[in-house]
Amino acid sequence: MGIWIVIGVLFILLRKIYSLRGSFFTPSVMVVSLYFFSVVASIFEISLNQEQYKNYSFYGTEYFISSISFLGLLLIFLWPLVSFREDRIEKITIPKGFIFHSFSITLLLLSLFSLIYFIPIAFIALTLDNIGEVRQSIGTGHFQLVNDNIFNTVAGTTASFYQIPMAIALINFARGKHNFFSYALLLSSTSYIFFIFSAVGRDGIVFWLFSFLGLWSLFRTFIPTKINHNFKRILILISIVGLSALLLITFSRFRDAPFKSILSYFGQSFPNFCIAYNIDLPVATGKAFPLFRSIIGLPETVNDSDLINKLNQEGTVSYIFGTFLKTFVFSFGKFGTWMIGIIISILFVPYFKSRAKILSFSKLLVYLLFFQILSQGVFYFRQYNRVGNLLIIVYIILAVLFYLLSRISGSIKISIPKK
Repeated sequence: MGIWIVIGVLFILLRKIYSLRGSFFTPSVMVVSLYFFSVVASIFEISLNQEQYKNYSFYGTEYFISSISFLGLLLIFLWPLVSFREDRIEKITIPKGFIFHSFSITLLLLSLFSLIYFIPIAFIALTLDNIGEVRQSIGTGHFQLVNDNIFNTVAGTTASFYQIPMAIALINFARGKHNFFSYALLLSSTSYIFFIFSAVGRDGIVFWLFSFLGLWSLFRTFIPTKINHNFKRILILISIVGLSALLLITFSRFRDAPFKSILSYFGQSFPNFCIAYNIDLPVATGKAFPLFRSIIGLPETVNDSDLINKLNQEGTVSYIFGTFLKTFVFSFGKFGTWMIGIIISILFVPYFKSRAKILSFSKLLVYLLFFQILSQGVFYFRQYNRVGNLLIIVYIILAVLFYLLSRISGSIKISIPKK
């Protein structure tokens, strides 16, 4: 029963925000649709893997509370993003002066380094025999294609910020700067694709395409028609190459039932959240936020053996998908997760609603942070490690710095060109 309520409410929300924005390809609509279709896919996931879920009745009353809790938590965390009306934006502002330009150049150089660093590693990874075993060995730490070093750390960290060079490139095109620098910024953002491929991962290309579609829709009316046609060609090319590699990995890792694996990959988050939420679990006291723990003087590592043992007793494990909400519940408990969601909504809903017709670069950075966490969070909280925690902190620091810079030096305003 609970699953049908979740699907119904998400469908109503999706239809409402789609009717307001008039396009499927806006970030808020895309994120809501991602969770809607994920829950729909869970129906097939449960049906196709009956042996795995034989002890759980998702259509009865047993998991009703956990299903409604999933819906309530998801709506609270989605509220800030959904409250932002992309269709009302009339102007984009960026800070004046050399600091923004210097930031763009630095980001370009770092992103190009990341791209050049990961391309050969990704090529080696995708041409190895038995990709499935390689992926499993990498996941358990028993195999590495490259040793940990400063270059690997810088390249991997930079790749995680792929949305920023992508956004700056699109802003440059909106400003009429249709030059090599702008195309290079866009190209450099693909470092994230190769970063994920280098670990034989599949979702890098998916999230890059997802981000590009969302950001392009955000800036499309500001960009000349000719450039938009070029973007269509770029999108088709990257989609063909990237999705071919994705299928290669999928057929290699799940050769017995590749399409079933894709459906399971997308549909397992909802039932696994419900299973975990229904268990009386010990709280792992912020395990997914090691850098934040370190900042406030706590040890980075957390002994979560009690949590793992409890999950094992109930026939499940911690590392299967359950959306970012499952990670939060493990880290902060049920009450803590509700409180964090409420506080975030109270702080950021008014922020995104204010000055709705003007999108400043600082607000765009906060928006990108929400978009990345929520879109990638359909599987799990991707920012659970030190690099992910650092990404959150850097996004917030950059948003504050560029806000102050705009106040001090003024802003350049970009308007929708007249037809």
